[in-house]
Amino acid sequence: MMKRPLLLCAFCLMALIALRYYLEYVPPGDDPFGGRPDGTRMIVSGRVRQKDDTSFSIAVDSFQIAALLRQNDSTDQKISEQLKGKKLLCSYDASKALFYDSTVVLEGYFHPFDAATNPGEFDYAAYFHAMGYAGRLEGIEVIKQESGGFLLREKLYRLRCFWKDRLYRIFPPREASVMTAILLGDRAGLDEDIRELYQSSGMIHILSISGLHITFIGMGIYKLLRRAGAPVGAASFAGGAVLVLYGVMTGLGVSVCRAIGMYLIRMLALLIGRTYDMLTALGVVAVAMALYRPAWLGHMGFLLSFGSVLGVGALLPALAGEKEGKFSRPPRYVGGVWKRRMSEWGKALKDGLRQSILAGVSVTVTILPVQLWFSYEVPVCSVLLNVLILPFMGGLMGVGLLVMLIPGTAALGAADLLILAGYEWLCRLSQRLPGTVWNPGRPKGWQIAVYYLLWAAVVWGVGRKPGRKRKAVSVLLLAAAVWTVGLPTIRGDCVTFLDVGQGDGICVQLSSGEVYLFDCGSSSRGHIGENVLLPFLKYHGIRRLDAVFLSHGDADHINGVLELLGQQDKTVDIGQIVLPFMDRALLREEFGEILQTAKTAGIPVTLICAGKEWKVGEDVFLCLHPSEQTGTEGGNAGSECFYVELGEKDTRISLLFTGDVEGMGEQELLRELQSRKLGNITVLKVAHHGSKNSTSREFLRQVCPAWAVISCGRDNRYGHPHEELLERLRERKGNLVNTALDGAVEIQVFQKGVQIRRWGR
Repeated sequence: MMKRPLLLCAFCLMALIALRYYLEYVPPGDDPFGGRPDGTRMIVSGRVRQKDDTSFSIAVDSFQIAALLRQNDSTDQKISEQLKGKKLLCSYDASKALFYDSTVVLEGYFHPFDAATNPGEFDYAAYFHAMGYAGRLEGIEVIKQESGGFLLREKLYRLRCFWKDRLYRIFPPREASVMTAILLGDRAGLDEDIRELYQSSGMIHILSISGLHITFIGMGIYKLLRRAGAPVGAASFAGGAVLVLYGVMTGLGVSVCRAIGMYLIRMLALLIGRTYDMLTALGVVAVAMALYRPAWLGHMGFLLSFGSVLGVGALLPALAGEKEGKFSRPPRYVGGVWKRRMSEWGKALKDGLRQSILAGVSVTVTILPVQLWFSYEVPVCSVLLNVLILPFMGGLMGVGLLVMLIPGTAALGAADLLILAGYEWLCRLSQRLPGTVWNPGRPKGWQIAVYYLLWAAVVWGVGRKPGRKRKAVSVLLLAAAVWTVGLPTIRGDCVTFLDVGQGDGICVQLSSGEVYLFDCGSSSRGHIGENVLLPFLKYHGIRRLDAVFLSHGDADHINGVLELLGQQDKTVDIGQIVLPFMDRALLREEFGEILQTAKTAGIPVTLICAGKEWKVGEDVFLCLHPSEQTGTEGGNAGSECFYVELGEKDTRISLLFTGDVEGMGEQELLRELQSRKLGNITVLKVAHHGSKNSTSREFLRQVCPAWAVISCGRDNRYGHPHEELLERLRERKGNLVNTALDGAVEIQVFQKGVQIRRWGR
């Protein structure tokens, strides 16, 4: 780096920008509009910035609460000044009727983006905050539109729509959606099955506008013009101008801005007669983009885009053993012309394949911690798939651009159909192979720091030294880095009360490695298994649940488990499902769908009743309800209830999981607690989401919890938790947490103490 002073300056400046950003970073709140409630009706004025068929965004000039429109509200004025220039995402079916850069006055309902309240859950608030959005508007009525501004963007948008329609006329709908994403950056109509297939195979990047597109188009135009006799300046200017227009048309995503910036620096180097250095150009563009929007430093697309180029520019030369990461030209052979040519072609093919593999490895190794931080898992076959798929991308794009731009060439689209069919076949084949996904979970900060220290040792240390041992040492260092980032992130026992909305979901992770799930369902949040449970399990690197306990058959306790049972890719193995003891006919009535789905998946189902106890090391699990005598009730009263002791002698906590038990079931549970002399519980999972009909004063006197956890949905229609129940809990003077307000509640038991974390704060 010392030989690249400009790169060193860019690195130092990036460090200062990152430090300032993270010191001043304020997590995006639920409502940036001065605490106004979700769904507030407001009037907003601003300029149209981006749009598609069903939505557009505006840069806010001013806003005002609709109900206070005729009043002089100084608070609104202050917030308006703070929000000036920020964007709002507006849902509107008639977006095509609006013009780019025109000033519009809208009236609609404001909604904040949802923040993540569970480990592993996608954080929409943070994602859109990094893109400059303050929230979204729905139910929009356009009050006024003043045309004006730069009409070029509107013309580019209409050109994009024209080319999109042409692609859909040439290709079948499924393939047309893929070609539209690849060539125009429009993934709004992308087939969902295709998107999931490419994402799970690690090939989702080919469906985005990236450096490959920019290099193909920009350098293609430059070389064509140079061969036609155009001077360097004219060819560079033409290529750069087309790229800028293409980037504006496709939305100027993070990777597009990076690629265009590096291309322009490359053309500038040609014009002034200087040597182009990839790493220096990368550093300059990174600083420029970070200065423009510091929030990009925490954006996955920014980190992956720059990390991929960094891998090619820095790690590849170290692994290849060449100064610039390129391989020597094939040597001359003595013999006939054809023999020499065949030897040269064979050598070139061998070197090209080796370079492709090393480039894929370099990129994968460089961005591995970023992938694990955001996605928690990595497709192992992605390197091999890249080697097989990327060589055909040039042909795919070339034919696609040809049939899109030139009328009468639609027949050539058959070549693209063949390539896409091959892509899909390869991705599906990779998914059928065992061990195709590595899921160690999200690494800690120290793991990432150690990883990149070892990476830097290979790039600037070992990789620069000559000798046969260099490669072996480099491989060992990178293997140690991968091993470090894959270490388990949970130490000791951990209990997580998930924020599933109106429902229940509890995961118990033991230091021995066993994992138990107690319920998972919701009546207020859709696809709770896909959006909350699976991301949580991937976040912690959990590939197997040793047992799933279902307290009773209500949907708000089991529908997330049903999603998990119905997973086609078997992301998580389930050892067994444990249901409460009850009459067989009642069991089929209450758990019919669970029983059928478990049978189809080949998962054993067992019944449990009061008195069943088992130990895992020093951890104790005891079923307290239902008993064999009262196991015919079913419903809330027949809920499974468990007493759990976790930790070691010096740090021991007790927990009581109560499902939705109430009425006679709670009385039976109370008698069982009294007979076993169980009290002074550390953590009580309050029954039935805080209903007034459960958790009586007598029950609380026996349990006497230090912490009470209520699992319910925000502003739920049942009014949970009821005020009567809250009053009873206050009388006990314990600590109270509510997943509706605090998000997921995570309790970790270490040798030196207990740590409680609330994910919603």
